[in-house]
Amino acid sequence: MESRMNGAFIKGEKKLELTEYVKKHPEYQLLVTTLQEVSPFDSNNVEIKLAYQFDQFVEEDKVVTAEFIIFSYNNGKATIRYDAATSNKADHSFSFLGKVSYVGDDSSNMIKIFTIKNGKVEQIHDKLNEGELSDHDISSLVDDPDYIPGELINHVFAEDFPFSVCMIDGLRFYRHCGPGCGDGLTFGGGEPINSLDYCCRAHDRCYTAFGYGACNCDNALLNCASLYENLYPASVAIINLAFNYC
Repeated sequence: MESRMNGAFIKGEKKLELTEYVKKHPEYQLLVTTLQEVSPFDSNNVEIKLAYQFDQFVEEDKVVTAEFIIFSYNNGKATIRYDAATSNKADHSFSFLGKVSYVGDDSSNMIKIFTIKNGKVEQIHDKLNEGELSDHDISSLVDDPDYIPGELINHVFAEDFPFSVCMIDGLRFYRHCGPGCGDGLTFGGGEPINSLDYCCRAHDRCYTAFGYGACNCDNALLNCASLYENLYPASVAIINLAFNYC
C-alpha cells in the first residue's frame, strides 16, 4: 500500500447503493435537466463509467476519505460526476459536475460544463470539446482488495508519517497542489508536473494577488480542475472537496 493514498474501485452492492442514492439527490436531478436542455438524452439509459473510493493525506494531521461516481449518457456525450468526502476532522463535503457535448453554430464539437453552487446550476465552461468527455484515466488509481475506508486515519500520528503533504497522483507528487506546496513554500515548487498542477500554481499566484482564501481564486481553481477530471480523477476529487465552499 502506498503510504500516502490507498483505495479501491466500488463494486457490487455498495456500487448499487451509491448509484441509487445519487440518482435520488435533487441536485443530480437538477443537473440532468440542465444537460438535457443543451442536448436531449434518455436519463434512464445510463452507464456507470467509474466508481471509486480512497483515503489520502491532505495535511500533516488530516486524512480525507472520499468517493466519486461518474454517470454517462448518450454514448458518452453527457456525464455527471458526484464527489463526497469526510475526514478525521469531522468535516463533510459533496459536489456535482455535469458535462454535455453539442454541435456549435459552425458545426464544431462543443462542450458545456456545469456545477452546482448553493442549490443553483452554474455554467463554468462553454468551449470547443478537446477530449473532456474521453474515458477516465484509471492508471494511477490503487485497487487494493483489502482497502477499508478510513484506514489511513490510524497512521496520522505514526512515526513514519510522509515528510511531504503535497498531493500525490499514483507515485508522482504534485509540486503546487497541496497545503504548503509551491514556489517559495515548504514543499514542491518548480515546473508543474501536469495540467492540474498548472491549475494549482495559478491558484497560489491568485492567493498572492487577492489574499489567502479568496473565493475568486478558489472558484477559478475548481473551474480549471473540471477540465482535467477525466485525466486525474482522484486528484480532482480532493480539489473539488477542499474548495467547493464559496
